[in-house]
Amino acid sequence: MIGVESVLEIQFLKRQGLNNTQVARRVGVDRKTVRKYLDQGINPLRPPVRERRSILDPYKRYLEYRLSRWPELTAARLHREISQPPDPDIDGHWLLPSEPFSGSSRTVRRYVSRLRPPRQRVYRPVETLPGEQAQVDWGHCGFIEQGGVRKRLYVFSFVLSYSRVRYVEFTTSQDIVTLLGCLKRALEYIGGVVRVILFDNAKTVVAERVGSVIRFNQDLLRFAASYGFRPDACWVNDPESKGKVDGSIQYVKRDFLYAQELRDPVILNQKALQWCDEVANEGEHQGIGEVPSSRLAEERQALWPLPARPVEVFGRVTRVVRKDATFTFETNQYSVPHAHVRSRVMLHVFADRLEVYANNECICTHRCSKERG
Repeated sequence: MIGVESVLEIQFLKRQGLNNTQVARRVGVDRKTVRKYLDQGINPLRPPVRERRSILDPYKRYLEYRLSRWPELTAARLHREISQPPDPDIDGHWLLPSEPFSGSSRTVRRYVSRLRPPRQRVYRPVETLPGEQAQVDWGHCGFIEQGGVRKRLYVFSFVLSYSRVRYVEFTTSQDIVTLLGCLKRALEYIGGVVRVILFDNAKTVVAERVGSVIRFNQDLLRFAASYGFRPDACWVNDPESKGKVDGSIQYVKRDFLYAQELRDPVILNQKALQWCDEVANEGEHQGIGEVPSSRLAEERQALWPLPARPVEVFGRVTRVVRKDATFTFETNQYSVPHAHVRSRVMLHVFADRLEVYANNECICTHRCSKERG
């Protein structure tokens, strides 16, 4: 190793036009040393670092060859192949030294991970046929005062995948009754029924999921059977699979909700419906280059008709009646006839009322309280 002054002298003489032999003669070093400090770009302020030899070096050519021919080979299998005497039946055996590899599988795994390019998800635009699919999702939009109570405000967004027609509605709940009511009004808005509606994996939609096997909420299935569509759910933690509705929620927040006074949900939804009619569905959509409302005229020909009779929306939950002949629903207490103390009752939850059933018989009806406690 030579000093910093000599390295600087080598670089200076080289810039003067001398060749490596002449520079070596002037500095008094071997010309290989001159080439090392010039051609390899060695920093004169830091001594050259010697490359560390690895126990895997004699086997790297074999690993590179095998992966070039069979890129899906696992590191564990490659470790087994080089840890045994060369097998003449394995393609590339001639590249192996006679001595088997004695290192760990971790050493092979680290080297293979550098050779193998990282897998990256490939995103492609997915287009559907008219009437084939709609996407549904919720977005959180802050808080709103209702009946003197501060409640969370949500936006329900429904998007037709082909025409990109949007329907939005603001609610203070995401329960199954609210979801089904929003779905009913969305289908009425587009004037028909699509084949498949894609949901997120919310508890009101998916009761249980194991991989691709999904058990849907029974109330949602009953509603879907009444209208004739098939529910589907995107993969868990995979918002890209329902990107059309995710983009719609951001559009609603940015173009409609921002700087909007949040007072009365009824007035807010009247304005939102007007926004859908006059703005969201009347401007040219960047993704399709067409106006959604114009494309809806084509898509409506492929939609299935709405049910001939209106479908009443409700959800079902069970409650146990306490010894004071009351049960609790959404923090409020409701009474039943005293004969049903300590029994289990079924509630049919409508948007405006509760119907209480025991042994398939309606025993009482209550108006739903919007207050709490």
